[in-house]
Amino acid sequence: NQIIDETQTDEDGGYRFTVPAGVYNIVVSSGDLTVTNLTDITDGLIRDIALPEANTHSVLDVVSSDKSIVVGGLDDEAAAVRANEGIASEKNVEVKMTVESISESDTEGSTRISSVAEDMNLEFYDLQVEKTIDSVTTRMDETTNVLEIAIACSYTGKRELTAYNYDGSDVRTLIESDSREAGTYRVDKENGIVYIYSNRMATYAIGYKPYYSVKSDMTLGSYEGDVSVTLVKDGTGETYELNNVSLDSISFKGITKGTYSMTVTWTDGAENKITTPFIIK
Repeated sequence: NQIIDETQTDEDGGYRFTVPAGVYNIVVSSGDLTVTNLTDITDGLIRDIALPEANTHSVLDVVSSDKSIVVGGLDDEAAAVRANEGIASEKNVEVKMTVESISESDTEGSTRISSVAEDMNLEFYDLQVEKTIDSVTTRMDETTNVLEIAIACSYTGKRELTAYNYDGSDVRTLIESDSREAGTYRVDKENGIVYIYSNRMATYAIGYKPYYSVKSDMTLGSYEGDVSVTLVKDGTGETYELNNVSLDSISFKGITKGTYSMTVTWTDGAENKITTPFIIK
C-alpha cells in the first residue's frame, strides 16, 4: 500500500528494481490493463510476469492501514473468472480486492472475534473482493483460488500469535500451517510477516499476547544471600519462578501485563517468606 519504486520496461518488457529483500506486489500497467502480482524477492533471481492477452485486470486497494500489506493470487483469480464464466476476450474482466484496517467496534465481525479472543490484543482487517464484467460489479463471497495475504507484523514483544476470522456465522481460529491451504496462516518471525491464506471474504484478525521484561529491587535488611522469587498473576494463576538468585538483580522475561503477587522466599536460620503486590502496566 505504498509505492517503493516505479519504472518503464524496455521494448522487450525487461525491467529492473534494486530493493531490499522482501515480499512485494509488482503492479504492471499497460494502457488500461493492470495486473497485480505477488513476488517474494529473497534470492535476486529473475521474475517473469506474463500479461494476459485479454482485458483481464487484477487490483489491490489497501485502506486505512499503517501496515504494509501485499496480496498474491489476484491475477490468477481474474483469469479464473474469465475462464470459468466463459467470458469473451473482448469484454473487460476485473477482480479487485479491498483490505481495510478496522477497529474493534466497526463491524459485527470484529466485535464477535473480540468476544472469543478476549485475552488477546487484536488487529482487525476486513477483506472484500469484487468482480467487474464490463460495467457490472458483483461482490464475491468466495474465490476459486486461495489468496495469500501478507501483513507486516513484528514478532518482537508478542507471543501466542493467532489468526481468526468471522464469515457471518461463526468465529474460526485459523490453523497454523505451512500448507498454504485455505483457512491456514503462517508466521515468518525472521522477516516479521504473517501470511493468511483464504478463499472466503470475511473479517480477519491477528491476535497476540504482549509480553515484557521487568526488573525489581528489594532489600531484606542485612540479609545478603540468594532467594527464590515467585510471581503469580491474579485471577489466572499464571506463574513465573526464579530460584537461587541474588536480590541485587531480579529480572523476569516474557511475562504479560497485569497484577501479580510476588513472594520472596529465603533461609536465614529458618525459612522466611514475604509477599507483596507487583503490577505490570
